[in-house]
Amino acid sequence: MARGTTIAVREARVSMRVLCVCRGNLCRSPMAAAVLRAKLAPHAPTFRVNSAGAAAWHAGDPADPMAVEALARRGYPEPRHGARRVEITDFHNVDLMLAMDLSNLAALDRIAPPGSRALRCLFHPDHEIHDPYYDGASAFDAALALIEAAADLWLAEWLPETAATVPGAGAAAAAGPSQRVGT
Repeated sequence: MARGTTIAVREARVSMRVLCVCRGNLCRSPMAAAVLRAKLAPHAPTFRVNSAGAAAWHAGDPADPMAVEALARRGYPEPRHGARRVEITDFHNVDLMLAMDLSNLAALDRIAPPGSRALRCLFHPDHEIHDPYYDGASAFDAALALIEAAADLWLAEWLPETAATVPGAGAAAAAGPSQRVGT
C-alpha cells in the first residue's frame, strides 16, 4: 500500500471495520478498541471496532484488570472482551488493522494471506505503544494516553468535520495517521 493512502468514510451507510491488534489481546488492543468505540459512538452504525492478538496465549480471557482500571479512571466503560488471535478471515473482513507496535505490524504482515484487503499500519503515527503487561498501573495509564491521542488523530481523519472538537488534533491531524502506512 502506498504511503499516504487514506481510507475515507464517504457515506453514513458505509461501514468501516477496524481491528486493533497487540500481542496477546489483553491490554493495549482492548483499550484501543474501547477508546475508539467511545469516541465513535455517535457514528456507531458507520464504524465497527474490535480487537485481537497476534498470538493466542490468552484466548477467551477478559481484558487485563489493570487495563479495565485505567479505562475506568478515564471514564470509559469496561470492555466486553474475550481475547482472541487474529484469524485469516480478518484480513478479508476488516478494512483497517491498527498494530500497537512494530513487532505486531510485522506479525500481521507475516500472516497476511495473498489478496488481503485489510490495510495494516501502526495505531499511533509517532510512537509504538509499549506493552504495559509487566509494568504496573502507571504503564497502563501511559499506554492509554498514547491510545487516546492516536484515536483523536484517526477520528479527525475519518470524520474531518470533528477535527475542531478533537483535543490536540490540530497540526498533527493535518498529516493524518494514514501517513504511517506499513504495508
